Amino acid sequence: MVKERYFKSKEGKTIARVHCYVDTLRDASFLFEKKVEELSLLKRIGDIVGYIFDQEVFYRKFMDILLEETNAENCSFMLMDDDANGLVLKMARGRNDDGAFFEHPRDSGTVFSLGEGVAGLAALKRETILLNEVKRDKRFQVRETCVPIGSLLCVPLIFQEKLLGVINLSHTRPHAFSENDRRVMKLLCAFVGAIIGNAIAYIRVRDQEKFKAMCEGVRLAILLLDPETMKILDCNRYTEDSLGYSREELIGIEHIFAIIPQGDREKAPHLFTEIAKKGGTGFYELSFTKKDGSVIIGEISGAVISYQEKSLMQLMIKDITEKKGMEERLLQTKKLTSLGELAGGVAHDFNNMLATIIGRTQLLRKSIETPLGVAERSKSIRDLKKSLEIIEKAAFDGAETVRRIQEFSGRREDDRHFSSVNLKEVVEQALEFTRVRWKNEAELKGIPISIQKKISPVPPIAGNSTELREVLINLIINAIEAMPDGGSIKINNL
Repeated sequence: MVKERYFKSKEGKTIARVHCYVDTLRDASFLFEKKVEELSLLKRIGDIVGYIFDQEVFYRKFMDILLEETNAENCSFMLMDDDANGLVLKMARGRNDDGAFFEHPRDSGTVFSLGEGVAGLAALKRETILLNEVKRDKRFQVRETCVPIGSLLCVPLIFQEKLLGVINLSHTRPHAFSENDRRVMKLLCAFVGAIIGNAIAYIRVRDQEKFKAMCEGVRLAILLLDPETMKILDCNRYTEDSLGYSREELIGIEHIFAIIPQGDREKAPHLFTEIAKKGGTGFYELSFTKKDGSVIIGEISGAVISYQEKSLMQLMIKDITEKKGMEERLLQTKKLTSLGELAGGVAHDFNNMLATIIGRTQLLRKSIETPLGVAERSKSIRDLKKSLEIIEKAAFDGAETVRRIQEFSGRREDDRHFSSVNLKEVVEQALEFTRVRWKNEAELKGIPISIQKKISPVPPIAGNSTELREVLINLIINAIEAMPDGGSIKINNL
């Protein structure tokens, strides 16, 4: 009897032990299957790593894997935007009952602040949040999605303590996700966060190296600017040599306007706007203040480029200070040359005016010395009045010539000294100005010179009567000097 009980007792212990082993093996098998599933997921993620530099494709493939491997009906990906200090919807995907994937329309302008809604809360706390029944949870906000949601799983993407974004999985049915789903998603997102973070860091370094490779050998100062804040983000070595600032000093200043002289600061924003619009097709002049306080004149151009996933403005500055100085000196030389030519012309004009004044004065003196009868006296008075008028006009013309000399270094408006001019009167006045030459002096020398004029009436014109009269006087005097044996001077407007 005892022996039978012993065997029964021994048999019961053996059975209990077998059951214990079975349970342990079952648990181990379950864990093994889960680990295989996790490794399979990690492998699938690893298979799409090659797409990371085409991030749109990588994100899409990653989300499709999540939709295939989990109970989620919809998946969205939010990226952290440091400038907006919030989450921006990058992509949203779904899966139909037949297994086909589709992409949800998205509003790229929508920003979720950190702490706002479930996704914002997951980002702020940097922890995975699972809502089994969203309708009973105050943290859920309807604006987070355009599809009905019963349960929600939000997982932050973090790389080296930096928040990259949030992955959101949803299902129309409550309690669609388990604690194991939370654990697996946390594992996957840690892996993907490392992939994306490393890719961003690589792209940043690659772009910096590309920027240096393109710019370091160029003998132009090149600045990389944020078009919104106009803050300097980078520069090449030649910029340091040109402006005297180190790269760190330039990056540390508030904005580029700090190194632009006060006189050019008002036009600078307009120039930068033009550069952004024209995309490097225009050239502009802008001054810059060097570290030692001196100013250089720069010929600038540039364009808006994509750099580290942002739109930035490779402002190129060519120092043309020396060139502008040479141009200024050349301009001064040209002015001096022109001044010499003007002086010669002025002397010629003054000689003509003086000849008119002297000639008329001599005629007046003879008229006064000649005994006069009543008729002669009346004629003498008329001649005297006419000669005085000619002398007065000659004096006014001299004053006009002086005015032109004073205006030589400035720039006048084309019609500033224009007035209504009667051409016939100008011709008559020019003949009177030169009468001493073509009549009195010519007759004394025995040189016959006749004047033939046929001037039909013409409407008044806008012009400068003094300058027109000077031109005609010069033409008449040149004609007289060209006829040493006498001749005829014909003036007509036919």
